[in-house]
Amino acid sequence: MHMPPPSSAPFVIEFFGLPGSGKTTVARLVIEGLNARGHIVADSSALTRDVLPVAARSGARLGMILREVPSLLGLTPALLSVLTWKQASQRDRLKGVFVCATVSSMLARLGRRGESAVLDQGPAQAAWSARLRSEQDRSADGLLSAMRGLCRHHWWHVVILDAPDQTIRHRLDQRVSKHSRLQTRASQVDAMLWCRARNIFEEIADDLEKAADRNSITVTRLRSDDTDPAHMARVVMGGIP
Repeated sequence: MHMPPPSSAPFVIEFFGLPGSGKTTVARLVIEGLNARGHIVADSSALTRDVLPVAARSGARLGMILREVPSLLGLTPALLSVLTWKQASQRDRLKGVFVCATVSSMLARLGRRGESAVLDQGPAQAAWSARLRSEQDRSADGLLSAMRGLCRHHWWHVVILDAPDQTIRHRLDQRVSKHSRLQTRASQVDAMLWCRARNIFEEIADDLEKAADRNSITVTRLRSDDTDPAHMARVVMGGIP
């Protein structure tokens, strides 16, 4: 069981999992539950304008990055390191940096304002996305630590959501909007891509669990295949006063 945060400390609850594992669903229920308790909680989907069309969403995220440039200067080496990861194309390389910069700017805003937040797209998810596009295995531990450092005064809890690939593929197939590269028709039958996505997820999840004390975070791992999302939300909120 994870340790509760000090009652006066802002907190970050970060969900990490493969697309279709239930991150957004459970995060939404946690936000609703915490709001009902009187907590004012920022929502990563709202901060990153997730519901907007692609062009408008990218523009809004770029604006957020530019507003937080002063806070991101210390993170520049870690972000630029993503450019050194071998990628299939320059587009993939730039997209990996953009995803990490978007999440970093969101964290910089939270850290500057001292706001609590529930993230269905946080540092671990950004690192997973950047590594999935890479053609070589590179540790993301330094990048994750640098990104979390933007909220160094927050109590930080990572919730790892896991589910069998068959369950995840079924959920992704039911979605109308196709945000993940694992949702294209080609990727549905690309066994190598799915294997790589799963392996990177397991590596980052294992690193999070092993290095929790060193990184001053707490970690909970939940199965989301046949578990009621409302029950998982209650488990997550159990550590919040």
